[in-house]
Amino acid sequence: MMAVQKWKCSWPLTAAIASAVALFSIVYLLMFPVDPSFDYLRIREATQSGCLPPNATARKHVWENLQPRVDLHHRFPADLHGAVVYRKAPWKAEIGRWLSGCDSVAKDANISEIIGGRHCKDDCSGQGVCNYELGECRCFHGFTGEGCSERVQLQCNLPTSPEQPYGRWVVSICPAHCDTTRAMCFCGEGTKYPNRPVAEACGFQINHPVEPGAPILTDWTKDDLANIFTTNSSKAGWCNVDPVEAYAFRMKFKEECDCKYDGLSGRFCEVPVQCVCINQCSGHGHCRGGFCQCRSGWYGVDCSIPSVLSPVSGWPRWLRPAQLDIPNNENLTTPLFDLNALTKKKRPLVYVYDLPPEFNSLLLEGRHFKLECVNRIYDDGNATIWTEQLYGSQMAIYESLLASAHRTLNGEEADFFFVPVLDSCIITRADDAPHLSLQEHRGIRSSFTLDLYRKAYDHIVEHHPFWNRSSGRDHIWSFAWDEGACYAPKEIWNSMMLVHWGNTNSKHNHSTTAYWADNWDTITSDRRGTHPCFDPHKDLVLPAWKRPDAGSLSMKLWARPLEMRKTLFYFNGNLGPAYENGRPEATYSLGIRQKLAEEFGSSPNKDGKLGKQHMEDVIVTSQRTENYHGDLANSLFCGVLPGDGWSGRMEDSILQGCIPVVIQDGIFLPYENVLNYESFAVRLQEDEIPNLIKVLKAFNETEIGFKLRNVKKLWQRFMYRDSLLLEASRQKTKLGLVADWANELSKLTEDDVFTTFLQVLHYKLHNDPWREQLGHNPSSWVIPKKEEDQRSEEEGRVAVLISTEELDMKFDKFMRKPPVSSFAMDVVSSSFALDSNPLASPAWNSFRRRHQCLPLSSAAPRRRAVLCSALKSSPSLSVADSASSESVARIGSLSQVAGVLGCQWGDEGKGKLVDILAQHFDVVARCQGGANAGHTIYNSEGKKFALHLVPSGILNEDTLCVIGNGVVVHLPGLFKEIDGLEANGVSCKGRILVSDRAHLLFDFHQEVDGLREAELAKSFIGTTRRGIGPCYSSKVIRNGIRVSDLRHMDTFPQKLDLLLSDAASRFQGFNYGPEMLREEVEKYKRFAERLEPYIADTVYVMNEFISQKKKVLVEGGQATMLDIDFGTYPFVTSSSPSAGGICSGLGIAPRVLGDLIGVVKAYTTRVGSGPFPTEILGQGGDLLRFAGQEFGTTTGRPRRCGWLDIVALKYCCQINGFSSLNLTKLDVLSDLAEIQLGVSYKLPDGTAVKSFPADLRLLEQLKVEYEVLPGWQTDISSARSYSDLPKAAQRYVERIEELVGVPIHYIGIGPGRDALIYK
Repeated sequence: MMAVQKWKCSWPLTAAIASAVALFSIVYLLMFPVDPSFDYLRIREATQSGCLPPNATARKHVWENLQPRVDLHHRFPADLHGAVVYRKAPWKAEIGRWLSGCDSVAKDANISEIIGGRHCKDDCSGQGVCNYELGECRCFHGFTGEGCSERVQLQCNLPTSPEQPYGRWVVSICPAHCDTTRAMCFCGEGTKYPNRPVAEACGFQINHPVEPGAPILTDWTKDDLANIFTTNSSKAGWCNVDPVEAYAFRMKFKEECDCKYDGLSGRFCEVPVQCVCINQCSGHGHCRGGFCQCRSGWYGVDCSIPSVLSPVSGWPRWLRPAQLDIPNNENLTTPLFDLNALTKKKRPLVYVYDLPPEFNSLLLEGRHFKLECVNRIYDDGNATIWTEQLYGSQMAIYESLLASAHRTLNGEEADFFFVPVLDSCIITRADDAPHLSLQEHRGIRSSFTLDLYRKAYDHIVEHHPFWNRSSGRDHIWSFAWDEGACYAPKEIWNSMMLVHWGNTNSKHNHSTTAYWADNWDTITSDRRGTHPCFDPHKDLVLPAWKRPDAGSLSMKLWARPLEMRKTLFYFNGNLGPAYENGRPEATYSLGIRQKLAEEFGSSPNKDGKLGKQHMEDVIVTSQRTENYHGDLANSLFCGVLPGDGWSGRMEDSILQGCIPVVIQDGIFLPYENVLNYESFAVRLQEDEIPNLIKVLKAFNETEIGFKLRNVKKLWQRFMYRDSLLLEASRQKTKLGLVADWANELSKLTEDDVFTTFLQVLHYKLHNDPWREQLGHNPSSWVIPKKEEDQRSEEEGRVAVLISTEELDMKFDKFMRKPPVSSFAMDVVSSSFALDSNPLASPAWNSFRRRHQCLPLSSAAPRRRAVLCSALKSSPSLSVADSASSESVARIGSLSQVAGVLGCQWGDEGKGKLVDILAQHFDVVARCQGGANAGHTIYNSEGKKFALHLVPSGILNEDTLCVIGNGVVVHLPGLFKEIDGLEANGVSCKGRILVSDRAHLLFDFHQEVDGLREAELAKSFIGTTRRGIGPCYSSKVIRNGIRVSDLRHMDTFPQKLDLLLSDAASRFQGFNYGPEMLREEVEKYKRFAERLEPYIADTVYVMNEFISQKKKVLVEGGQATMLDIDFGTYPFVTSSSPSAGGICSGLGIAPRVLGDLIGVVKAYTTRVGSGPFPTEILGQGGDLLRFAGQEFGTTTGRPRRCGWLDIVALKYCCQINGFSSLNLTKLDVLSDLAEIQLGVSYKLPDGTAVKSFPADLRLLEQLKVEYEVLPGWQTDISSARSYSDLPKAAQRYVERIEELVGVPIHYIGIGPGRDALIYK
């Protein structure tokens, strides 16, 4: 079979492309299959040694011309436990190796998303939701038909008889009013509260026990209408009971009546609350009992899919930014049904089927008990209450997929297909109403559920074309119930199964449940086939749902150290029939819990006996505890044993930081087929239970510490944080509420369940052997290059066919010009603009000449193409090529709008980090300060650039540089920098924007600055004398001149005269006359003409970029300790170089700010006057100054040097809310035998100073207490990973983290771009 592969030309056009054909934006590459191997964990050597997809061997010449291979075996060796660590988790070597080298470096793919516009019959009669892609209705409960106009009678009661007037018992049984749209029971008309539920026992007579302790029984043959309908306040009523009267104890009510149905709260169902729906209808609909009733123009199970009728301002994030491709009117011969939204996405891409509601929404809407199959409900104030529903993970993963950036509406581009059948609902709801009867299945719920999955399979095969392209191998099904996919129909077994029960049937080759209704042994092979419950080569065990416990999170139980874990082994749970309230079945837990209790039981069984080997530090008990999580956190090892199928003990253990001891043969635990369990867990054979304690005591302290550290690193992978934070965001948006659990979760940053799932999918996408057989590979692909893999290319040009619209977008990526015969629609402003022919533009002509492009004719009515020959560029080392996967992952995880700010008194090395990060951002912006901010950066050839006004992102040719309104601009200095950059081959034209609101700094401002310092004499501030303060003074007293004034040279002389006259009146030494004014005006006329192409309304531009989801990096000047408000006033700058200055200096909203990185030297320096508590005077300071070359970039003045001041650093972190730190110049300390940290301040009388004081006199008097750490006294400048650093250097870094409470993610060990360690 041949597969069609879609390729896009990379940009800029580089010498790495040996042949590629891209015509009309789409290239078809024929790929031929090779012999397959069906074990994806044992991919042949050729694939595992690099990032090539599995079928690359047959097309080796194609792939090698496109991407050089990386030897992953040597680059990412396995550790002694056979693991390769990726993003802190120990993976199986082959998987961890591939993820480390290939996962986080994938480029965006150009995806055309389908926006539907097909209408439904009668708009579904208001009784359903229209799927605008298919033109089909999803009808609410009780309605059916093409337009949802037909009523379905869903009875509450089974057939009746004289002996059973309401039929035999079923959950929906109803003696009152039956709502036949949902088979639910209510009080009904004629009562005071007709919509009050009459659920189950509420409507029937109760037989109270005669003997104490005997059970209360309900007589399902006798209704209790006389009581529940009574208006007599002395009788126990329900349907006419006034809540106010009942709460005041003036009316009796029937205790067996309550509010089981969703959407109602209060003891008497008097409080309407929001129901639970998938993603709460995404803000585009109303949740009606579990079914989303979408507003017009929206559809999908969670109302997240827009149609052509939807306002694009509300489009979900996973569809933005987008460009809509709309044909010219003359080409339209039929009504416009669908539009294509052109987006950029990273693979893997997942298509989520919008199945008929019987597989999901109706199961939620028809629940008879609000806690069934959902992981949350809502209280009287609509605040979230998380449930203990173990099966809630199915809802969590579903919600995350629907809201994920990896979701696609284009099945042709999808890598995987998710089939959303909610068996967590159906298997709990089976037989709860007549329309869900188990009669045909002889009461076996697993048989009933198998049929539902089979119906889903039949539906997608009949209505969608995607199944047959891989026989379902790229489809994903979720099975939440106790025995996972054991009861999957044989037709879908090729697919990937997400389960909690990884039974391979290698030992337990039958149904393991002790509950007869779930036993699948009796399901015939013609329906089920003979497949096992789990295939580790294709399936994945996901963690069970665990309710977020704010208390446990805040106490950091997962991080409790070894010395606090006093219990050797711990297990608390049902131990079977030998114990009080134990499960009576001998087959419960496969008998494993019973064997464990028999040996080590620490609480008496029914016979009063303890386990044969019971001991003090081993707890095996069935007695419930109020401190379960705390008991786990106090233990070294915790038992992970099955229950009735799987149990949540693995999750309990990991989330409390306890080393799991797995005792269940042949059964895989969460991620066990992808993670290296030996690194953080213990597996014990069931037959070895008597030797359990001997095995555990054989581990030495080093091995235990190793496992505990790994548990601590990966525990978040067992939490559904993504889904939880989606709910937190909804709560904050709707109610302004940030609950304790949300606050704690917002502090977590490591990969969770959903991220881990996506990482596994990405690995499978490129390594599943069946894709090799069928030729399935993603249409976008990138791999990391090793430095030695970069090879010189032969001279000449490479001919490339590429569409003009693609070249035009690449030529001017920020203007987002649409194709010639199409409209471009901005998804935020919803404005339309018809583009002119880009081939006629002067800019295009310049670009065409550079790349030698010739137009080609095209038969396609909507596309034009050109033939280009890309000029070869000399190879240069880029960060993307040379950085490790950790660097790419770290940088890639930064928020859309991020900032880099200084944490001390400036000169921390911010420019280098900005230069590196800029290669991953679209925009780099300066927000405050002026030419007093000197940033030194180096290009790939090691050439030094000293920048003062131009943002440090200028060396990255794809980055736009913005000088914001908060900056004061000295034009002679700006043009000098631009000329210097251009002279060194750095193009600035079209890449720098200067705000029209920015104030101009004139030469006289610099002169006045010096005069001011001279006036202060011995009290001088020690400014850079670059005129910054006087310019800001002009701005504040409102006689300053802005960039926009250069466009009005008729009034410019009067404004400048006023400004100069004011300076002359203020300073006697400033000589001003008519000749100076004339010269300045003439000079600025020339400046105005040259600056005009750079001037822009940057407030508008920045906000447009942000709305288009472009990545923006803010480069701070100076540092927080020089802040006009928070610095050591008056020895400060004149602007706000802390976080607050970003918004005012760029005109962007605080809510868009994300990650802020604080840059701090490994020691402290300061230029000019002012307090410096940790300053080293004399020879020690001189040595540090020369070792670090501490001389100002802007002034050349020697910097004062001292030890790192932790008090000041914590103060800066508090003000700015840094998400991480960049520790620079760690290599400067390499020659020191001891290094000191200033950890606290004290007054001369010994009184502790708890914060950084504003009082300068106090600052001068206080004493610094130091902590002394050993130095490493070895050169670290060649280190490229954190593990390469000496232990003493690591300890220094980690001690700073501990003292400050902010992680250090970047460590500078030299001036070059590559001299940066990512931690």
